[in-house]
Amino acid sequence: MKKVLIISYYFPPCNLTGANRIASWAEYLHLFGYYPVIVTRSWNIPISTPEDVLRSSGSEIITEKNDCYTVHYLPYKASLRDRLFTSEKKLGKTLSKFFSLINLITQNFSNHSIPYINLYYFSKELLSKDRSIDKLIISGDPFVQFKFGYRLHRQFGIRWIADYRDGWNTQELEIETGFMHRLIRLWDRRSEKKWVQTASFITSVSDTYTSDISRFVNVKGETILNGYLEKDLIYATGIPNKDRFTLAYSGALYNSQRIEIFLEGYKRFIDLLPGDARCELHFIGLKFDVKQSKRIEELMEGYDQYVTLGERVSRVESLEYLGQAHLLLLTGYEKRKGIPGSKLFDYLALDRPILICPTDSDIMEKILLETNKGIIANTAEDVTRILQSQYNLFLEGHDRPASDHPSEKVSRYSRKNSTATLAKLLDQL
Repeated sequence: MKKVLIISYYFPPCNLTGANRIASWAEYLHLFGYYPVIVTRSWNIPISTPEDVLRSSGSEIITEKNDCYTVHYLPYKASLRDRLFTSEKKLGKTLSKFFSLINLITQNFSNHSIPYINLYYFSKELLSKDRSIDKLIISGDPFVQFKFGYRLHRQFGIRWIADYRDGWNTQELEIETGFMHRLIRLWDRRSEKKWVQTASFITSVSDTYTSDISRFVNVKGETILNGYLEKDLIYATGIPNKDRFTLAYSGALYNSQRIEIFLEGYKRFIDLLPGDARCELHFIGLKFDVKQSKRIEELMEGYDQYVTLGERVSRVESLEYLGQAHLLLLTGYEKRKGIPGSKLFDYLALDRPILICPTDSDIMEKILLETNKGIIANTAEDVTRILQSQYNLFLEGHDRPASDHPSEKVSRYSRKNSTATLAKLLDQL
């Protein structure tokens, strides 16, 4: 098999969403003639809060090999900024913001500002020793990793792919607008173009993202969708909760997602039920984000017994929770296009009704309609009506296990199929 080097900050056992994309490539690329050699940081501590990501992890290089891939876990040493941010003192967190700004500027010019620069030096040594590796993929974010691709291309002539799980300077979510952040974006735009223009291709998670990024950096692009992992479905074949009508939302929530519409309809639905409403809404893993947790708590004040904010859990545990739900919840991004969200694909594979509120009128709605899995709501009135209908089905006992045999329309969105697209791109390097 031909070897391909993959540099990615995120990789299992990290339980953050960014790890899943690279994990699937490691799992499936061997089926298409490629043996991935992955370079990542150590993840030997549980990730329950944003602070945990910035804590030191590992003291030595750990290499794990199997028939599908090899992965090198490199120690992560927390920077001064990291240590200040994870301190319990208010002054430390305040100072960490200053050092964050300094790092964001200087990482464009100096390797010393990159706490995971050992990923680059290790990869450089690896390529020096093993000349059979002549293809490279780097997955961002962190997007400064693309600097590694730029340098390795210049040093070894290696052809590489810049993989974007999100947009960098073309993205529209949660953009900081202060003077210093605008200055940083100017430098970042310059660096992105300089570094990525040495790549042979860019890849991203939707046609909109791919097109926007490709135009910005002037490099040919290819869409590599996220998807569901076929092996995970065995953990998600549970029977829905028989005692309570259960709704579930998995993962991150952003300010641009108007969850208020759904929650208003949900509260009206509860008000219409006689006596103690037998329903519950689970936000799986949302406690990881303190700001968004507070947002939900404030919106559900007086109805807190009908909503649960969960801690971050493993992918398998998340799928088990989702498999016990009667209805899965998505919400579109206001005035944003081309954001499918990785949870969409896990939802599809679980063979559960999926309510999107409000719809994105874009890629999520398109996929839901194409697979006959979606229910669309754009107003609180829509939500109340739909929940009443689904609740009646629950009372009538229309429960069935989640399927581990997705339909043909759904199976096209497996991670295996998206990896096949990546392999064809590697063939062109």
